[in-house]
Amino acid sequence: MTKEEKILYLFQLSVKTHTAYQTAAMTSDKNYSTSENPIDDISKLYDKFEALLDKKFAEAGLE
Repeated sequence: MTKEEKILYLFQLSVKTHTAYQTAAMTSDKNYSTSENPIDDISKLYDKFEALLDKKFAEAGLE
C-alpha cells in the first residue's frame, strides 16, 4: 500500500464511520450525541485508525 493509498483509505474510512454514526444519531430513539464539529471528529477518527493500521502492519512485518 502506497502512502497515497493509505491516506485515501484512512480518510474514506473516517468519513464513512462519522457519517454512519451521525445517521444513527439522527434516526435512533437512543440518546446519541450529534457532532458539533465534524472536521475535528473525522480528524480524531483518522488518527485512531492510522495508529491501528500502523500497529497491524508492524505486527505483520509489513512496515
